[in-house]
Amino acid sequence: MFGGRRGYSSNPQDDFLDVIHPTLAIECKARTTMPKWLMDVWGEIGVKAKKTNKIPVICMREKGKEPLAIVSAEWLAKILEKEVRV
Repeated sequence: MFGGRRGYSSNPQDDFLDVIHPTLAIECKARTTMPKWLMDVWGEIGVKAKKTNKIPVICMREKGKEPLAIVSAEWLAKILEKEVRV
């Protein structure tokens, strides 16, 4: 995923990550279904992004906490191909 390798390692040096990657710390989660409200918002922003030729992103946060950004794996891969500065 994103140029990394599956992190089956129990080696503490790999920090027990799901995917070993030089830049990203990736935690993978699979669910039978996602929350309906989230998929509804994802559908809405997908339509708007397509109409405006932009990348669909959902930003959400709990009050007083750092915002989270949700972007599709396909788009994240395209973004990472451009350039990453950490």
